Amino acid sequence: MKMKERICYLLLCLPCFLIRAHDFVLTNIRTGEETTFSDALDEKKAGGAIDQGEMRRTERFNKVLRTERNKIKSNNRFGSSSLSNANQAKAADNDDDNEDRYIIKFTDDVSFQRHARRLKSNGAMSTPIMTLEEEHIQVMSLSSPEEIAEWEIQDGVKYVEKDHKVFLRQNTPGIETIPYGISQVKALDVSDDRISNRKVCIIDSGYDITHPDLQNDFVSGSGVNPWDEDECGHGTHVAGTIAAVAGNGGILGAVRSGNMNLHIVRTFTGIECSWTWGSSLIAAMYECIVAGSNIINLSLGYKEDTEYEKEAFDNIFNNRNVLLIAAAGNDGTDEYEYPAAYSSVLSVAAVSRSKSRASFSQMNDMVDIAAPGVDILSTYSGGAYSYQSGTSMSVPHVVGVAALIWSHFPQLSASEIWSALEVSAEDLGSVGRDDLYGHGLVDALEAYNYLLAQEDQQPTISPSTSMMPTSCGNNYCDILGSETCSSCPKDCLFPRDCNFIGERGEFFFHARHIWSIVQIASPDRCSLL
Repeated sequence: MKMKERICYLLLCLPCFLIRAHDFVLTNIRTGEETTFSDALDEKKAGGAIDQGEMRRTERFNKVLRTERNKIKSNNRFGSSSLSNANQAKAADNDDDNEDRYIIKFTDDVSFQRHARRLKSNGAMSTPIMTLEEEHIQVMSLSSPEEIAEWEIQDGVKYVEKDHKVFLRQNTPGIETIPYGISQVKALDVSDDRISNRKVCIIDSGYDITHPDLQNDFVSGSGVNPWDEDECGHGTHVAGTIAAVAGNGGILGAVRSGNMNLHIVRTFTGIECSWTWGSSLIAAMYECIVAGSNIINLSLGYKEDTEYEKEAFDNIFNNRNVLLIAAAGNDGTDEYEYPAAYSSVLSVAAVSRSKSRASFSQMNDMVDIAAPGVDILSTYSGGAYSYQSGTSMSVPHVVGVAALIWSHFPQLSASEIWSALEVSAEDLGSVGRDDLYGHGLVDALEAYNYLLAQEDQQPTISPSTSMMPTSCGNNYCDILGSETCSSCPKDCLFPRDCNFIGERGEFFFHARHIWSIVQIASPDRCSLL
């Protein structure tokens, strides 16, 4: 054969050889053999059937292979050889989390279609994970540096790039996060190991019970069904500030043990959760009471001052011993917002991270206390997290703190817990109470220490045995005998500190005289002087 004819023959046969070499390499890689494109060319070279073009192609392959191996080595992913068959199978079974996804970009549509046909003819093992035809892209699982290098040297391949994961930017904490508001009110400085003796009721838009950062134990609900869903996210955000559970990689609430007793009354519905009726609100509060709640979170408001609502709130606070905590309002004016402006409701203003009054927070003579309410990170519908601002966000900080300290002093009344929160608050603004911050920023640790000091100051008085009654129903309470407020409620004039069927008794007891105010050693025992 003449030299000119030999050259033409080699040029005609070269594409066929390259395609066969490629298929040979892929086949051997998948079967676990170490034979590569370079090996095949070395064999051909030994037989004298290789030209300079093929040599350059071999050199390019080896160069790319070295580069890919160095990349993989630095990433500590593959080592020096291909993945085992077991690992390849595992990767194929879990494409959603496949770390071996690569983008193969072709130079033009002709090259793309040619390789697509070849991949299809190679069977299922060569099936792309996905195809982006308009971009001339095949997404492939490439499990070894040899496979990556082989694709990079193919005619018509523009480049090969590692695919990567894209995340929703939904303010999801990468590691467990303590929102600044929880730190600011010092909630984590007070133990929540006794929190199971308190129950908080949240009247709002519902509760995303599937959220990984919210408890699904010790949670009940009523109102609009299903109460354990939340279309607009407001109620779920409130719940997270009160009781987001520790150890889930999300955020921490004021109470973080997951042992808080919660009752959810879903009153607001729809995507906007814009409004409900005043009568529905009152009905919701009584649902909280029926469920045995001690504190009601009212992250809501309205302008109308009605007699029936005022009477209802007064009755629930004064006669049912339930602490009512509501949002001062978000208009940034001195106008009253209800129910926060009722005297039987603790009104909460909002402050920022710097402890300055939030521009939207109401400022009037009914503001009682302040709490963080600007850019508050908390749980949100759909397992998400969100930053929200408003006095609605301030209320759950106070609710969480109130539940914490009340759990340590369950013998106290709602009124006494209210007083402790105000007396111990960090003074902000003008000295003493003012219309912007009320008594100041709620402080869990100071409130706890204040009540602890008050408890230590109570005198220990030994009862006189000569004054002790002997039987139930004679208007005496026999602490030396077997009588308790549970068994003899009529012997206590104003039930508060006696723990009978969920209610507390007063320190005052009716005998022939009102003997004294004493600290009761056991919440179920009545003490007289």
